[in-house]
Amino acid sequence: MTRLPHRPVSSQRRLRGRVAALTLAAATIAIAVTGCGGGDDPDADPTKKPSASTSEAPVVPITKQQAAQIKAKMPHERVKKLLGEPLLTQDPYTQFAGGCFYYAMENSLPADVWQFCFNDDGIGLVLTAYSPNQPPAPEDASYARGALIARADSVCQGQNGYLNTITNEIGNALADFGDDPNQQNTDALVREIGRFIKNLEVTHETLAAFNPPADKQDAYATYLDALADQVEALTAAQEAIADLDLETYDSYGTEFNDIGNDARTAAQDYGFTTCSAPDWG
Repeated sequence: MTRLPHRPVSSQRRLRGRVAALTLAAATIAIAVTGCGGGDDPDADPTKKPSASTSEAPVVPITKQQAAQIKAKMPHERVKKLLGEPLLTQDPYTQFAGGCFYYAMENSLPADVWQFCFNDDGIGLVLTAYSPNQPPAPEDASYARGALIARADSVCQGQNGYLNTITNEIGNALADFGDDPNQQNTDALVREIGRFIKNLEVTHETLAAFNPPADKQDAYATYLDALADQVEALTAAQEAIADLDLETYDSYGTEFNDIGNDARTAAQDYGFTTCSAPDWG
């Protein structure tokens, strides 16, 4: 975490250097490699049939004609009757009160799926979710894990885009606080850290709503637990700043970065490319 000097006026240069480190560190996690949109991998074999691990049911891709049967406000049960069991599911979360179903696409890769999300009235979103730039999943990954890696990386890509702007604002707030830790500047810094916390919370909530396949499930759970722990550590640091307790702020900053190391290890173990964890310089 970016340390705040105990004597802001005499340590402005060091503070500004650490602000720059903070901006760079958070920006580096926002490299975009996945997303929603058209396009195919030119090296992919579209005739290759999806396969599943021996512990999973066979993957049955959905055609465009089948997907066209799904209409607005259809309930979960009707979708399953028409298309069968989903490849992946998401439990209800803030964006979609009824959760989401994901189905494999015919003649496509695990990163590309049909996405059907539900609100209180039934189907509220039908999306062809493509990730043309998503690197291949690890060789040992099941089809479902490959699909989840792409969907989660897409979520992280979107949230990291917001995080860049938030990080810049935190840098400005830290610089103002370092020049003069008055109430106005303190409140501004607390507010900007709160925006950072909210970003991490949204990422965690969205990813935690997925029901991962058994394949590497422990690594996925470890990653989510680490993100939640980072939220707790940063919330405690925010409270310390509000109380002008800089030593406690530094302590929770160190904890935040230590947890981030664990999160990154778990993310890499699962096979993520974009999903990682922020560091504060």
